Amino acid sequence: MSAETTIFIQLALGVSNAAGITSAPLLGGSIRAGEGFDQKTRFFCANVPALEVPERPTESQARATLRTIRAVFPTFPFADSERVWDGQLELVDLRKRPGLDESSFLVGLMTAVCRPCLYLASGLMPVARQPSGSGPANVCSAQQSD
Repeated sequence: MSAETTIFIQLALGVSNAAGITSAPLLGGSIRAGEGFDQKTRFFCANVPALEVPERPTESQARATLRTIRAVFPTFPFADSERVWDGQLELVDLRKRPGLDESSFLVGLMTAVCRPCLYLASGLMPVARQPSGSGPANVCSAQQSD
């Protein structure tokens, strides 16, 4: 966070220990998706999207959420994914469990999404098994966070 941003937050909110500004929900034992200054994390929350997350998600809800996320990337060429032909395209078979490559991608994707509220996050280093154009750059651009 820049010095100007720190000074602005401190003056506008009357706090001396602001850590930053976020538009992402805050995680830490619970999900905080409200607006304003969060005393616990010391982040000012602005334009945080409204979330509908069950207090105790069921396994079927978790599986449905995973399927929804996987459905966003059905044509990505994960090297170990089982594929199906839909008449026009070869797609990841969403009825099958994700393989190691897709699972690694999903972990990286979730890390990128959660990164604003994590103290420390592991890195992801995609490696191409095939020649140029096989996907690592696409994985990285799908996982970029602002």
